[in-house]
Formats: sequence, structure tokens, C-alpha cells
Amino acid sequence: MLAYQEIAQPTTLWPEPMELIWQVLGPETDLVLRWKRPDIGLADRLFIGAVVNLPREGRPWGAITWLAEIYLTSRETIYEIGRQVRQALLGCGQAEPPPLMIEMLSVPDNLTEGPVIRVSDHRLKRTILSLLLPGGASLRAIQDCLEVSLDTSRSIGYLSEFINEAGQRAGKVLDKVDYSPLGKVILARDETYFNDLAFLVAVEPHSYVLLAGQVEQQCDSDTWAVSLALEQSRDGLQIVGLSEDAALFYEPSLKKTADLLTTEFSVQTQKDIWHLQFKGATVLRTLERQALGQLQRAEKLANAPGLQDDKRVDDWLAAELKAEAMLELSAQFRFWYGCVCDSLELVDWRSGEIRDTTINQWLLDECMQALSAFDHPSIKAWLTYIKNQYDQLFTYLDWLEVGLDAWLQQAYRQLSPVDVPFFERLTARAWRLQRAVINGHRSFGPASQRALALLDAIIADDPTLRSLAQSLMTILEQTIRTSCAAETVNSIIKSYLRTKRSFQSRQTAQNWFNLFRLWFCMHPFKRSHKRQGQSPFQLAGIKVFTPEGEETDDWMAALGYPADA
Repeated sequence: MLAYQEIAQPTTLWPEPMELIWQVLGPETDLVLRWKRPDIGLADRLFIGAVVNLPREGRPWGAITWLAEIYLTSRETIYEIGRQVRQALLGCGQAEPPPLMIEMLSVPDNLTEGPVIRVSDHRLKRTILSLLLPGGASLRAIQDCLEVSLDTSRSIGYLSEFINEAGQRAGKVLDKVDYSPLGKVILARDETYFNDLAFLVAVEPHSYVLLAGQVEQQCDSDTWAVSLALEQSRDGLQIVGLSEDAALFYEPSLKKTADLLTTEFSVQTQKDIWHLQFKGATVLRTLERQALGQLQRAEKLANAPGLQDDKRVDDWLAAELKAEAMLELSAQFRFWYGCVCDSLELVDWRSGEIRDTTINQWLLDECMQALSAFDHPSIKAWLTYIKNQYDQLFTYLDWLEVGLDAWLQQAYRQLSPVDVPFFERLTARAWRLQRAVINGHRSFGPASQRALALLDAIIADDPTLRSLAQSLMTILEQTIRTSCAAETVNSIIKSYLRTKRSFQSRQTAQNWFNLFRLWFCMHPFKRSHKRQGQSPFQLAGIKVFTPEGEETDDWMAALGYPADA
């Protein structure tokens, strides 16, 4: 099945070795450096140089952009660091890296034949569905795989009709699913576009159950109102909150949803903080890129012949002053950008204090006041973006307060009033530092280990304390601040849509989306550190049945295509 492995692999996997190498690079806080970015140490610069100086045909696509996002800098800065490393090692900035050498592996001739498998109708259909999801193969690629692996062929028309029919079956299966185990939910919503169609996505972030899955001709407040009304009307399911980005049509869709339901539809909305932080990081890279341009211009004027001329000296001084001003502006903005990110925190990693709305709003107000003094268009645009979402940036703290109040009542029954605040901060700090390490901030590793070791020492032989610590960590973990769950599912959908040229109609697109929803909700996670081995439906406690009424975890069996006995 080598052909299946080559064609049906996921289309957006990042090359793990490069990220793993980056993860093991240690912090270099003790070095005294003379670079403009002292936070990018020697090990990081050597790593950047190694990636940048890979041959173009051997360097993974998107590697430079990934490095720029990881180190909060511009692509130009990444290329400049790579040039400096190459010049330092080879002594010539124009030297090209050696070509990539690949050793070809030979296949032995004495391979024994495997068992003969009968190609039944169900096996053929399950193979087609597997090549489609999770394989991501196009119709012509599916044809080639069937001919090579099963020694059979099917026409494009047959494959199209079968996938369309399977999508209709998937829609019926999803309509019969009982979502009541979810109960009250907070949905993360987003949309993606393909040709002239809009795919609406609404995900329950804890289990990743993909609830909404409509395909519309356009995306606006009306289409989202219909989608929300459909989900709210499901038996046993109640939407109590939404997590979303700053799209303008989201707010009007809530009122229109209430009109469609002819009942009160009042939910709290949390604006996604990831987009806010990402746009701020983009502004920071823009400032650094402009500062680098000014430095290069000043260096070019300094090395130009005839510098003794008064006008050339004045031009060089002006360029040097502009470069210094841009460097100072980028440094100041980097500080305030960090303060804005701090104002959106759930737990203070230094003290372990669980934030409340008063503290975070005060800090964000101070940051906005400081940012308003900068006269750079990119900073002004980012400040306007923050102001437009200000009222809905801290809803997550209201959701946290509900669970935290119940936990505090339990904690005060188990511990003395003096010990509760200490235990709360100790546990919260350990959770926050652990999350930082999981998210790739390797410099927090030693602090995280110390905090976890201290917490383990305190709760080692006390099941009551261990239960309290685990409950608080679960509450913090399940507090929703972003729409990243919908963004994640959205990116997976896009990876499969890239293999398609078009859909015949909106209905055929809806049938394909039904197949995707059923597969996604029933396939077990393979890489998640907490969800590995379980599907979204299993995590949520949702059951799916075959056409014969038997419970199953096989999405193809739920469609009526069980595996051969």
C-alpha cells in the first residue's frame, strides 16, 4: 500500500524535526550580547542560519515565515541573520550552500507475496472513503490508487455519484445524533470560503464536536442567524456563549437569531484574543522591518564615496537619526505589546494570581493610553482594532468566575481560610507555567518544573488536595478565551478543499461537508496530548448507530458500509 501512503498523507503536516530542534534550544539569559535583538541568542541565530541556508529545493515551504512568527521579527531580519551566519562561517556573504544530497534506497527483489484479499463491494467503498478522508486524495488520484492497490478501476462519474450519495447518508446520520450530552455549550465559530461558497463552522471547544456545518452562497448575519437557530433548536442543547473573531456581521446575527426562534436569545460573546495578539506581532515585525531598512540605507550612505561632501554627510546623519528613532519606536512598542498580552492573561505566571476583570481592564487601559501617544499608522490601526472589541475582550473572566466560585466553596470546606489563597495561587501558577512549556516557551521549563515539584510535594499523600488541585486546573484549562478550536477545524477543512477544483452545486458541497463532519467527529485523535485515542463524539459522550441500530465508533459503518468479517 505504498501508493496509498504517498497520495493519502495529510497535506499540511509541518516537518517535525525542525520544530523539535527549536524546542530543545535552551535560553541564553546569561550572555552579554551586542546585537540589536539580544533576546535572540547565539544558539537561536545558529539555528536560524541553518534553516535559512538550506538549499531552496530542500527547505520546507513556509519555514522562513514560521521562524519570523516564532521569534516575533520580520522575514527580512531572518534572512539577514542567515546571511551573517553564512558570512561568518564561509568568509563570503555571496557563497551558496552546497546542494542537497539524497541517498536513494533500493528495494530487495526477494519480497514474499502477502495474503490475497477479496475485493468486496464494501471493501471497495471503504477504500474510496478512506482515500477521501483522511487521505485527502482527488478523484483521479483515487482512481490510480484503486488500480495499483486493488487492481480495479472506477470512473470519475461513479466516484462522484458514490461520494455524493455517501454525503447524503452522512447528513441523515448527523440529523439523528443526540447532542444532549453536551448540554450548555459555548461555541467557537468561524467560516472558510471556497470558490463562491461559504462553509460555516461552529465547534464545541472542549470535545471539538463540529456542530454547525452549513454551506451557503454567502456569509452574513442572515446565514449565521439560521445556523445558530438550527443548533439552538436541537433537543437537549443550549448555546450559552460564543467565541469569535472581529467579523462585523457576527453581532447582528444574534438579534436575527432571536427573531427566528421567536424567543429570547441572549448569549455572552468573547472576542478572540489570539487575533488581537497576532495583529500586534505583525505591527512589531513591520516596525522592525522599517528600522532595518533605515539602518541599511544609513550604512549604504556611510560607505558611499565622497562622504566628505557636506550634503552627503547631512543625508547620512538624517538616515542614521531615522534608523535610531525607528529602533527606539520598535523597542517601546515591544514593551507595550507585551503589556497588552499580559492584560489578557488568565493567570499571572509570576505570582499565580488568577486575574479578574478589574485588574485586566486597568492594565489594558494603561496600555491603550500609552499606545495613543505613538504617531505610526500601523500602531494606530491596531489600537482602533482593540477599541472596537474592548467591551467583549474579558467575557472569559465572567465564565471563569462561575466555576471558580464553586471551587472556592469546596476549598473552604476542606482547608483553613488562611491556606486557600496560597493553595489556589500555587496550583494556578503551576498550571500556567506548564501551559507555557506546552505552547513552546522553553525558557519557562525550569520554573515550571520547580512549581510542579512544589505542588506535588504538598499534595503527595493527600487525595483531597490532589482532587482540589486537579479540579482547579480543569477549570482553568476549560476557560475559553479564543476561537482557536474553530480556526483549527477551519485549517483542516482548507487542507482538504485544496485538492478540489470546484463543486457542481451548493448541494454537492453540502454533501461533501456532511461527510467531513461525520468523519471528523468520529475519527480518534492521534497526536493530541490529552485527547489521543478518542474521537470528539467519544469525548462528549455522544453515541452513533448503524442503520441496523447497533452502536458503532466506525464512521463508515454508520453510513452503512461495515468492514468485511
